[in-house]
Amino acid sequence: MSIKSILKKYWPLLLVLILAGVIRFYGLLQNPISLYSDEVDMGYQALSLLKTGCDYSGFCFPVQFHSFSDVQPPLPIYFIALTHLVGVPLDLSIRLTSAIFGLLGILSTYFLVEKLASKNIFNLKLPGIGLISAILLTLIPWHVTYSRIGFSLTTLYFFVTLGFLFFTEYLIERKNSFLYLSCLFLGLSPMVYNTAKVAIVFYPFILLLLPGAFELFRKNLNIKIAFLAMFIPLVIMFAAGGTTARFDYISIFTDPTAASEVKYQRQLDSGPTLVVGTSPSILTDLFHNKPLFYANNLSNNSFSLISTQFLFTTGDPNLRQSIGGWGMLYHSLFPILLLGIYFLIRFRHDRLILFLGLLVLVAISTSAVTRDGGEHASRSFMMILPMMIICSAGLAYLKQSSKILLYIFFAALLIESTFYFHDYWVHFPYTSERSFSAGMKELIQEVKKYPDQPVIISPKNDNPLIFYAFYMGFDPQKFQQFVKTNTLYNSQGLDKLNLDGNRIGDTNLYIATPIDYKKGPAGTLPGAIYFLSKGEFDTSGTQSVTQVSDIIRLPSGEPLYYEVHY
Repeated sequence: MSIKSILKKYWPLLLVLILAGVIRFYGLLQNPISLYSDEVDMGYQALSLLKTGCDYSGFCFPVQFHSFSDVQPPLPIYFIALTHLVGVPLDLSIRLTSAIFGLLGILSTYFLVEKLASKNIFNLKLPGIGLISAILLTLIPWHVTYSRIGFSLTTLYFFVTLGFLFFTEYLIERKNSFLYLSCLFLGLSPMVYNTAKVAIVFYPFILLLLPGAFELFRKNLNIKIAFLAMFIPLVIMFAAGGTTARFDYISIFTDPTAASEVKYQRQLDSGPTLVVGTSPSILTDLFHNKPLFYANNLSNNSFSLISTQFLFTTGDPNLRQSIGGWGMLYHSLFPILLLGIYFLIRFRHDRLILFLGLLVLVAISTSAVTRDGGEHASRSFMMILPMMIICSAGLAYLKQSSKILLYIFFAALLIESTFYFHDYWVHFPYTSERSFSAGMKELIQEVKKYPDQPVIISPKNDNPLIFYAFYMGFDPQKFQQFVKTNTLYNSQGLDKLNLDGNRIGDTNLYIATPIDYKKGPAGTLPGAIYFLSKGEFDTSGTQSVTQVSDIIRLPSGEPLYYEVHY
């Protein structure tokens, strides 16, 4: 197909992609206002990989990257490293990869929805549904937010949608290459984001709900082999170790408060006259036990994720995952979502309903089984796909039913998105400044001025170590040596220096606070430079015995760190 014919056929899609690109690429390092700790961590891992072939903890050619408190899937960090390798500055590479995959996800959604709606699959008879899905995905807050931060969700979305797309192509064309590509991209998804380690178990069942898939599966050995091969990357990750570490930490089933909460409820049942040593009654055991505690949390989390409050009103309370005051979707999409459900039920698209229902269930379950998963936009991110398919069906059906109502909807969508982007660009940089670790880059730039002097940074605002390593370009090989010899954090003898905290290896960096704020550096720290938080400086009496050299301020003007010299 020539370029001219491609432009003639796909010019509306190209216009949508241009708009999506502007929204996702413009001012990536200006808004959100700063790289936060997880982004910086990924960047330093990429730097360590490029310089040493290992992560900064010393694991070489890793299939999982070992960070300070987590084990991270490898592909996003490899993509950041690759982007930096072709000449993109490292800090921009962190966010640019997410933006690129965000744009690619819109493209894959267009073709996937077109294929699903075609007469060869679900035969929805809704012309233009693919373009509608691309427009909606371009504008919704959920996808926009994650396309502009160094997070791997847009990469996961692209891998999964592309995997589904290749499988639908296989069902239509019967070419094994499409089958293998489908299982490759779906199989690699656990190497993109942790929740996919659970979701991948359900992907074969979801694929088999597509028309004709189960019949092919029964008689075709290739599909059986491909489905088994889909799990090879997950097995490799399990063999490498640490795969379940993150889940064990956040799971509702490992919640350390479970036993005490159950015990408290049992005590309430027994009343104030409870005698010490009294065993709970059978009825109390029946109503208050760990299985019911877990089931209640799982139920609450699940309903929170599909609530109108999360989807359309307040979104995720974490300002890194939602801008505040906005749902994950626009208000105007609520009636369109209902209309899409009505269309699917009225025209008896039962198999598509099962397909979408399982997608929603899998997306919910990966978040609901975690302790804070009730309104967690990251772990439930793949719910975007079924939501976009349903909304696109509703809007395409509205297009057939009433052009006037269609124009009214697009007017409402345009107005609402205008207000959203106003909030995003005018208010969000300041409301989210602490969530995105604003001021930490400026802090380390100030530290660079004192290469030969001891520097003490208070950890009261953020743990500055990863910011120091990243923005100083600290030698990853030396950092790995600190980790290997267990000397990264060294607290011995710091009390003699009037410090409570740690020295980092054998460097001049101390992440610590003074024991006595009015007392200057003791022992072997002459000429030490202190960076104290605003709270410490205001309440410790330091002002009377120090000289303020500089103040590191947040973008809003609020002081973050005071640089003081005794």
